[in-house]
Amino acid sequence: MTAVVRNNLVKAEDISKRLVNLTRDEAGVMGSALSLTLLSNTSPDGAIDEWVYRFPALQELDDEVVWFRPMMNTIAKRLLSESGWGLKFRVYSGAVLSMMDMVSDIVMIVQFFEEEKDFYAKAVLTSIVSNLALQVLMTVSEG
Repeated sequence: MTAVVRNNLVKAEDISKRLVNLTRDEAGVMGSALSLTLLSNTSPDGAIDEWVYRFPALQELDDEVVWFRPMMNTIAKRLLSESGWGLKFRVYSGAVLSMMDMVSDIVMIVQFFEEEKDFYAKAVLTSIVSNLALQVLMTVSEG
């Protein structure tokens, strides 16, 4: 639990021991694995599912202790809401993907014009401009 609450981004090794044979250090490694799982999933519940199914000892704990899963879901939600890295990762990765999409669209427009497929180039350009105009309109109307 201490390693879970610390919420440090650490790549943890797989531990396939049963709950009875688990050492304190191995339990710490398993707890540390949750933070990276939270970062790579879209929802806290999905992250807990992946985390539990990754380790047989956690599967046993989940089967034996009825309050384990709800407690871990609550902790995961709290960790995501309080940590800055989860939000920053999603925002930055979304921004990078959006920029890469825009660059690929520009490359395609240039290629269409070079191949004298003006209709397709203008269609892609119109799509981009109308999308940007809609985004500006929505932003201005909310502010």
